[in-house]
Amino acid sequence: MHHELPFSGMEIQLPGDSEGNDDYTYKFNVLTTTRSLILSAKSKEMRDEWAVAIGTAVGQFQSKQSLIELVSTTSKVNTNTRLGQKANNFNK
Repeated sequence: MHHELPFSGMEIQLPGDSEGNDDYTYKFNVLTTTRSLILSAKSKEMRDEWAVAIGTAVGQFQSKQSLIELVSTTSKVNTNTRLGQKANNFNK
């Protein structure tokens, strides 16, 4: 696959037990803002491991994005201040 899937807004959906009656018994859905995928694993355990791994990666990405947004909205940089100008001088 030569495409990237954006983590922003990604969701993982596991079908209910009653939905596993087709050729893809151990399937799960990956929904993004640009694509939706139906993936299938060899076993329920493998499907669950993949879903947890992807969900963890998405959660970590979203946490980092939230932190970046928080820092960018709360920090105001004064471009007129020289680097280190406001630091305490401990050599006095």
